[in-house]
Amino acid sequence: MNNNSDAGPVDSLTEWLASRPNSDFPPHGGIPYPRRFMNIADLMNEQVHPYVGQGASLADGGLLTDHGPHHIETVIRRASSLLSYPKQTFPQLSPYELYLLLLAIHFHDVGNIFGRHRHEKRHTEIIGQFEQFIGCEMVERRAIQKIAEVHGGRANGSKDTISTLHPEDFVLGKKVRNRTLAAILRFSDELADDSHRASRIGSMLGTIPTESAVFHAYARCLHSVVVEPSKHVIYLRFAFFKEDATRTFGKGRNRHDVRHVYLLDEIYERTLKMHLDGSVKALWKLNVQGAAWSSASARAPPERARVPAESHCLMSSASSRVISG
Repeated sequence: MNNNSDAGPVDSLTEWLASRPNSDFPPHGGIPYPRRFMNIADLMNEQVHPYVGQGASLADGGLLTDHGPHHIETVIRRASSLLSYPKQTFPQLSPYELYLLLLAIHFHDVGNIFGRHRHEKRHTEIIGQFEQFIGCEMVERRAIQKIAEVHGGRANGSKDTISTLHPEDFVLGKKVRNRTLAAILRFSDELADDSHRASRIGSMLGTIPTESAVFHAYARCLHSVVVEPSKHVIYLRFAFFKEDATRTFGKGRNRHDVRHVYLLDEIYERTLKMHLDGSVKALWKLNVQGAAWSSASARAPPERARVPAESHCLMSSASSRVISG
């Protein structure tokens, strides 16, 4: 994956990290970096990730999509797919950069355990609890915190938080491309918001809190995310009932801050956000299609616009259009 590696395309970033020799990392005389990562990952999967959703519900009253170990595994899997690009077309990561990225993936969403508000900032409190496992180097912990922090939130009123990072710097004598790592994390996280994150039982029983409804609806209908490096294309496939395309879903941070949006608007907004991300447009094209089916048993509320059954939406990096038929 780096210029000295002959391992070829990457299938698993964690396995590739585990294969790297100590000489690829800063000298510290303690636990080797690959083993250190696995120790932290095991602790996070056992003691933190399973409880993030519960903490958020207690703080805000909503119901997050899955933020447990499976979500973290999916984010890492998406990053692995993105980094399987041929060497000449993707900025290659060093083993140390990969170590920082994988830890940032594990910590990026854990601040939700205190509630959604400014969750991207509160991961530092969890990192502090794992200091003895991460190591005593403050500059290293700070690098992990900053890469994880800019996956969301705002900086001076703008959602372009990644630009607040230095493009690259040195940490413990190793070059670290902060913006590249942060962009990979944020894009991988967005691509991981698929049907496995939605509460199926909550949707069937109608028990999902209003403020969380559209987040589960979006995840529920994103059934396929396929990365094809050789074609420079990422395929997103959505499927939903026509009735769900013609009614609104609640969206908000808590029960006191809720607005109602259409599912199609949410899909357009989020896929367009990915498409317009400069770090994405430079390398990838998004191919997005959505199929809407009629449901004989569903009762549709008043419609804003009629969406034909089997309608399709296709967006590429060059254009966006709707094909109905």
